[in-house]
Amino acid sequence: MVNSRTYIVPGTRTTYKHLASRFYGANEPKSRPLTLITRCDGDLRYPLVESVLGDMTIQPYVHNCSVTVLHRGRESSYTVFYRLHRRLPINRSVALLTHNHSVRGDIVVMRTDRAGRVTSMRHGDAVVADRIVER
Repeated sequence: MVNSRTYIVPGTRTTYKHLASRFYGANEPKSRPLTLITRCDGDLRYPLVESVLGDMTIQPYVHNCSVTVLHRGRESSYTVFYRLHRRLPINRSVALLTHNHSVRGDIVVMRTDRAGRVTSMRHGDAVVADRIVER
């Protein structure tokens, strides 16, 4: 599904938050934490992942999917942002993590709260994000 996020047009009530996420760069040897700017208007949040996902000229569309994981007896929800195109470079950080060379382009994983809004990742979410990307 292409971009199922609710777009927020900047207005007078719009604020910006810096949220912690996990970045799997195509040209990086391993994943790393990433502070991502998110546009907020009331209860709505729109992460600006287009600013960190590379190769806009090859594939301008950002796909996202929601994932719910049961980890240590608790359900946690995450949103994975990515691009799909055969000309994107093979993701080295995922290839080294999973020994799978079919994943292409950059990937961003963000935590979501019970209302479905993106929120900052907590300590220990990196392990869960790695498991999500492995599958």
